[in-house]
Amino acid sequence: MSPRTAGDDARSSTGLVRRTLLGERDRPLLVLVTGAAGTGKTARAAELLALARDARVSHVDLSFTSARGPLVRSAVGVGPPPDHARRDDVGAWRDRLAREVPALLVVEDVQRAPDGFVSLVRDWVERAGSGCVTVVTARPEELADPELPLGPGLALPAALTVRHERLTPWPAVRVRDLVHARLGPERCPRQVVARIARLSGGNVQVVADLLELLGAAGPADEPFTTQDVDALGVPARLAQLTATRLAALPSPARVLVAAAAVLDGPAGATDLADVAELSLEDAEAALPEAGALLAEDARGDHGFAVPLAAAAVRDRLPGHRRRRLHLRAADVLGRREPVPWVHVAEHRRRGGATEEWLRAVEHAAGDAGAFADPESVVDAVRPVLAAPEIGENVRARLALRLSRNAILTLPSPRTVAVLREIVGLQGLAPGVRGEIRLELGVLLHKQLNRAEGWVELERAIGELRERPALLVRAMTALANPFQPGAGVAEHESWLSRAEQVADDDVSRAAVAAARTSLAVACGEAAPLRRVRPPRAGLDPRHNEYLARGLTNTAVGAVFAGRFPAAGELLDQAGRCADVLGAPFFEQCDRGTRLLYDFERGAWDGLAERCRGGMSDAGVHSDARLVLVQLAVARGDWAEAEDVWPGRDGFAFVPYDAAAAATRARMALAQGRVEEAVATVEDAWESLADKGIWVWAARLAPIATQTWLTAGVPGRAAEAAAQFAAGLRGRNSPMAAAALRWTRALLADGDPASFERASALYARLAAPYPAALALEDAAGPQHLEAALETFTRLGAAWDATRVRGRLRALKGDAAPPRGRGRPAYDDTLSPREREVAELASGGMTNRAIAETLHLSQRTVEHHVSRAMQKSGTRSRRALPAALESVEP
Repeated sequence: MSPRTAGDDARSSTGLVRRTLLGERDRPLLVLVTGAAGTGKTARAAELLALARDARVSHVDLSFTSARGPLVRSAVGVGPPPDHARRDDVGAWRDRLAREVPALLVVEDVQRAPDGFVSLVRDWVERAGSGCVTVVTARPEELADPELPLGPGLALPAALTVRHERLTPWPAVRVRDLVHARLGPERCPRQVVARIARLSGGNVQVVADLLELLGAAGPADEPFTTQDVDALGVPARLAQLTATRLAALPSPARVLVAAAAVLDGPAGATDLADVAELSLEDAEAALPEAGALLAEDARGDHGFAVPLAAAAVRDRLPGHRRRRLHLRAADVLGRREPVPWVHVAEHRRRGGATEEWLRAVEHAAGDAGAFADPESVVDAVRPVLAAPEIGENVRARLALRLSRNAILTLPSPRTVAVLREIVGLQGLAPGVRGEIRLELGVLLHKQLNRAEGWVELERAIGELRERPALLVRAMTALANPFQPGAGVAEHESWLSRAEQVADDDVSRAAVAAARTSLAVACGEAAPLRRVRPPRAGLDPRHNEYLARGLTNTAVGAVFAGRFPAAGELLDQAGRCADVLGAPFFEQCDRGTRLLYDFERGAWDGLAERCRGGMSDAGVHSDARLVLVQLAVARGDWAEAEDVWPGRDGFAFVPYDAAAAATRARMALAQGRVEEAVATVEDAWESLADKGIWVWAARLAPIATQTWLTAGVPGRAAEAAAQFAAGLRGRNSPMAAAALRWTRALLADGDPASFERASALYARLAAPYPAALALEDAAGPQHLEAALETFTRLGAAWDATRVRGRLRALKGDAAPPRGRGRPAYDDTLSPREREVAELASGGMTNRAIAETLHLSQRTVEHHVSRAMQKSGTRSRRALPAALESVEP
């Protein structure tokens, strides 16, 4: 885990150290590395020590783990250090370093070193000889002056080059990457990553400790929740450091730190003084002494640099004092604007003020802004449900507020659990139960893509007969066609019923939005100018319907190939994001943008964007589908398998159809024809059940190739006729191009037919299917054009396959190596590298042989040679190994 630096750039320091150790520069070099505990100083020192090992020069690594002499972590190319009995003898160390001068001296945690050793290091730096490198690490919070690790008055020679690297906490994106690398994006949704980032403050060591604890907790195949993170408590390393520093503080500073721990967030001196019951003057005087635990932010507020350390301090407070501090904290927070009701409620509860707690919880449950962290709201509401003395009417009122706001924010399994608990309460009026069940159904059906959401919505309709606005809400949700199960006729039926019930402007807006999104999904020539974006001044529910219609219509337009309209809809969604303030819809639109960019051939950086969205509920299906398709196109079939969804698929019919086409291509390339047939048959049946044939656009050509390869042309012709009939009168440029390609495959390979299909895709600016269709034309000029597109997109597998076809078409056999051809010895030949790259992506020898038009025996030979030259015994290890082998 490489640390992050501010101040002097770490890369430039690394280059200076490397060149100095290699003798490429004569001037001595001093590198100061400072950072709070856990920010990566040890890792940075290890990186620089590795440079000395690579250069094969002498080096010594001394670490001050206590206020005695140093621990010798390593000593290479110099004599043995003083024996253990004399390790705290400064004179012995002076003699040793004077006799045998290491090229690199590393001194870690110099803030703990006794004065005599600090003086030794100062003298060493002031007298450093040419070509010597000194690295000193320190914790600034434990120094008298954070900018002077070796103290004041250090006489730096003019010839000495000095670099100061200041290690800072990791930003949220790096924490996310580490969490995903250790535990996987599937198991760590956005809320979990955000909670780890917040609790750790980006401290690398704390993040690593939390991940180790989290990885050992719970089943290996279930996603984590923020509750799981909170249940971990304070890692032992952090708890010990916090207790040590707290005990060393004078009394006023300890009181101030306790107040900050209870507030559990950045606060100004005035608020800290109020909670701590100190005068402002005393609080301001104590703040510098509290700096061992508290840090000042850019606004001048103070809080724990590692927020989880606050829990370690709270745990040490006596109960009566902790309750008093919580009540004072609630008073302080209640004066802020806006009031953070979730936190006020929690302080009231922990302070034992029941009535004030309930009032704050009601505010929190009705505060849409609080749902940026929906799990915190659930934490605030759940104790109410567990309190028997609280009436069911109060619980129901809280549940309604919770459910109405949850739909606009990020879906949470714990929110679902709370709503289920409330729906099961006895004594609820049918209308109240129906509304809560309705929101539960919408949450399950439209945001978490669970089949039971449909059942809950149908049950809610039976409980809401006297509430037409809510009936419309339920019916339009059931008119959404993307999930599997119901056919398009049933969606149409629900929408017609909603039209009959709608009797106000908001309900009619819901019906209009659902009508347009269903029409576009089905390939009807719906005028997209009817789509209205959310706007300021409208009822929040009205804006929710408009946003949902905008989102669903945009994804429908992408699958239909109406790309200009889709781009405009996504641009509209981006412009109105602030009006709605609904993170889930923003995520959905971001996911649709991934699909849009894939179809349009904007592949640069696309995989990285997809990986960044894998833990976001509104993005992960889109991200996963794009990653699967990119991985296959690039020949990284191992990654495709890693990111493929489980047995339930994507839970969206058009996504599953597109994924089935990709799965069938992989199976055909590997000679698994029966698997390919089963894959396309299942997907085709799902499309037939749904009745929206526009969504067969990605599947139909690949399914046709599969059936033809399997020797069942009759099945291919039958499906093509079904596809054509389903498209009659529809407006889907993508499906029209796919039908032309499908018919070309059935027409005995007429090149002109493939050219026309490719031209239709090109007209849409869909370069990838255009190149695939053109490849099927099979002429040299067609293959050259397809190769150019595949190369530009970075579709390595496709490009390699086409190059192989071109070689076979031109009759270019690999001639025996003649006198003028190079002998590659320990380097890889171009063909060995080509084969090795495909093998490292998970392709079998047979698939590689078919792709490159080689014999399987030749492929086996090339793979064996590549593994031998790269020094690896595993095909999966080839990617990293190939980087070390010269091409």
